[in-house]
Amino acid sequence: MPDAEHGVLMDFAVDCPDGATETMLVFATGDLDPLVAAFPEATDEDIVQRLMMDLSRRSEALAADWECGSE
Repeated sequence: MPDAEHGVLMDFAVDCPDGATETMLVFATGDLDPLVAAFPEATDEDIVQRLMMDLSRRSEALAADWECGSE
């Protein structure tokens, strides 16, 4: 387990070339401190939203490389 402040488990529906839809589960982690340093004027709510966006982007990148039909 990575040493991180926050983690989230997200599921993504991945549309496969054969028309099937598969589900990919991603556990993503992140820290708030680098975001607080990068955006000192942001509110706590803004920082959490930014973290969730970053975690979601990482998951979407993984979903783009999903190999449909593999076990």
